[in-house]
Amino acid sequence: MNSKQIRIEEIKLKELNNFARAFFERANPEEIIPISRQRVLAQTHNPCAQPDDIVLLVAFSDGKCIGYHGLLPALLQHHGRLSKVYWATTFYVSEAFRGRGIGKLLIKKVKSYNIDFAVTGMTQGAEKTYLNSGLNVLGSIVFYQLRMEKVIRFKLFYQMVKRLLYRYWLSRQPGDLQDFNYKQVDQINIELKTNKVISNHAPAFHRDIEMVNWMLKYPWVLSRDTAEVRKENYHFARVRDIFKYIALEIYSKRDNTLKGFLVLSVSHKKGKTIIKTLDYHLRNFRDLKIFCGLSLKFAAHHSADRIDIPLEFQNYFEGKFLQKYLLKKKKRSYVYHPASTASPLAAFADQIVLNYCDGDTAFT
Repeated sequence: MNSKQIRIEEIKLKELNNFARAFFERANPEEIIPISRQRVLAQTHNPCAQPDDIVLLVAFSDGKCIGYHGLLPALLQHHGRLSKVYWATTFYVSEAFRGRGIGKLLIKKVKSYNIDFAVTGMTQGAEKTYLNSGLNVLGSIVFYQLRMEKVIRFKLFYQMVKRLLYRYWLSRQPGDLQDFNYKQVDQINIELKTNKVISNHAPAFHRDIEMVNWMLKYPWVLSRDTAEVRKENYHFARVRDIFKYIALEIYSKRDNTLKGFLVLSVSHKKGKTIIKTLDYHLRNFRDLKIFCGLSLKFAAHHSADRIDIPLEFQNYFEGKFLQKYLLKKKKRSYVYHPASTASPLAAFADQIVLNYCDGDTAFT
């Protein structure tokens, strides 16, 4: 197919609602849709976005959507300043049109905007396409997964073995965990604002309380029992058997002062329950181990088959059996394209401290 036969439509944030509404009204059930209704709602409330930001590219052939590439406006913090950066999100080409350069055409369009552009949480195929399109390797983040399904060899006794292991590990949590209370909330208290932009901390992709609360209020994925039943041909997750966030505020039991917060996500799909440890903050870093106890407590409550654990939590998950057999080290790669050789992303690329919640990973 000649690339001239492909039309790419650019959708700005201020146009997204009207574009999506018109698309949903005319699309037939077989046609792929380039964005879900939940993501439209979330995008329009993104605290980092401006009305003229381009947030979606849609490739059309003969008037039908054959591929799309989302852009998620965000911020990069560096030495007391904030600068705009765009994350890739929802990059997809219809199977019938793969191998014809549609993906590279979409990436070429993104590059033409001369924006600081970054990608993480991508498939191997997408990563190869990005690299072949001239993007650079930014690095990778290391985290751990506690994989309970490794004991599934017990088959009929798997659920019982899980319960016993969780009970054992919770009984071994340090006694000082009794010094704290926690409360589940819908939104994190703004008193725990963690904005470090006025500090001299290492460059990082910016994420503060406002962004965390945005995610909590406007999820991209819904639990099946709360989602409206729709037959829409959307490639990425829109509904799962279970998907919810658990936001916890941590208090001192001694004087009831607010000490920090923890956000987990619970997802159940294909018969497997996954707990992800997302955002967290404590005023005293030495108290970090309480997060491990809380992660295990909620994993036990949901009978989780897997827990994603930040690298810095790994040493608090004690026990030879757990460390040797159930903890698996994982890596997630990043690629990027700077606006110019002098742009903030280019200037600080080799200094950026990466985080598990970078990009759109916390939404999924």
